[in-house]
Amino acid sequence: MLPTVSKGRTHSNVRQNPVFPQYLRRIVKWEQMDIEYTFWQMFHLCTSPKVVYVYILLCS
Repeated sequence: MLPTVSKGRTHSNVRQNPVFPQYLRRIVKWEQMDIEYTFWQMFHLCTSPKVVYVYILLCS
């Protein structure tokens, strides 16, 4: 059976990354998502990928 606590490594020694939880919170905010564009892009990637490719080239 494996040990549940590693020796020599306490919770205070673990480096925490405060940016990662903030990034996760931003992912799930519906106000920041462009759902209409996302579905348009997914639809055209399945039906005609060239349309998406040309659109991305023209917009960048």
